[in-house]
Parts: sequence; structure tokens; C-alpha cells
Amino acid sequence: MLIGVIATILVTMTPIIRRGVQAMVKLAADQVGHQEDAEQLGGKFGQLVDINIETRSSSDKNTRERLGNTTYNYIMEETETTTSVILNQGFTPRPR
Repeated sequence: MLIGVIATILVTMTPIIRRGVQAMVKLAADQVGHQEDAEQLGGKFGQLVDINIETRSSSDKNTRERLGNTTYNYIMEETETTTSVILNQGFTPRPR
């Protein structure tokens, strides 16, 4: 009985899942953009100009010993990474 109910729910949800997957594919394709003649020339065109990566990490740990047992309590762990990239990605048409 329970397996039948679960199977019915999954079959009913199939179109919803399919639409969700299609929406994610469309979103990714829209973000990539138009790819025809997207190659860039080498040299001074289409290159990495500068990159800066900063990482900051912090954590607090309490140690508690009681009756021979040691307990470590991590109160707060935080990691923040900031990346700045400067690229020269200007479109340069190929000479024909």
C-alpha cells in the first residue's frame, strides 16, 4: 500500500521535475550566451590581466574535561573567500 502511494506521488511529480531541470538548463545556456565566432585571438587579446584572492578564516573552540572525557566544542567557524579577477575578454573578430 505504502509503496503504491509513493510510486503514484513520484509519477505525478515527474512533469514538475522535468520542468525544473529544463529551467536550469535554459538558465545555464542563457548565462553562457551566444557562442558563434566566440574564439579570441592570442597575444594581448583574451588574457588574464590580474587576479586577487583573499581568504579569511576564524574559529572558536572550547575544551571541557570531565571525569576523564575531553569534549571539544566548536562555537563558530567561518571562512570567507573573496576573488577579484580582471580579464581582457573583448571580442576580437577574426580576419577573414
